[in-house]
Amino acid sequence: EYLEDYLKWFPDDPACHLVLYRAAAGQRRWTAAQTLLDHYASTGAVLPSSRLRLQHSLWALQDRRAECWDLVQRAITEHADDGSLLGWCASKALEEELRALDEVKAAAATGDEAGRAEASARAAAALDLAEQVYRTMGTLDGGEFSSELGLSAVAMKRADLEPERSLELFELSSEHAAAALQLDPSYWQAHYNLG
Repeated sequence: EYLEDYLKWFPDDPACHLVLYRAAAGQRRWTAAQTLLDHYASTGAVLPSSRLRLQHSLWALQDRRAECWDLVQRAITEHADDGSLLGWCASKALEEELRALDEVKAAAATGDEAGRAEASARAAAALDLAEQVYRTMGTLDGGEFSSELGLSAVAMKRADLEPERSLELFELSSEHAAAALQLDPSYWQAHYNLG
């Protein structure tokens, strides 16, 4: 209530819109949350990465997976020069692959061959997108380490979908992890991936 009074006095304060958005989303008042987020996002001071992540979170809370995935794909195209945002997009692509892989396993367990094939194709497409993003990150200043580490993870995950190529893919994963280790020997995940 105090925040709503504050908003009446200072209608252009983005911090107030952000807090009210979070409160509305926490109460599952989706229309109010979207309106407040739109007001917050329209502020020139709000970075595109913040707007995208908040919108993704709001839709994820509503289990609007298709819209979340579309948002990630648009962000990759529209913000191809923002390494931090690309890293977030790649992580969302890997999450999408995990969801599809769970569906592959569930379909296989029930003997649903068509469902297994469809989920496998979605998992492969998500990995392809993650790989594309990590390769793009490698072309950006300072993005080489994240690129190599991400490509290592993609190769490792691809082995789950293509067990007949697992040895080749694990070797590829190790090559990328070793390259990441050369770029930053202190980061634990490069050691983990290489191990």
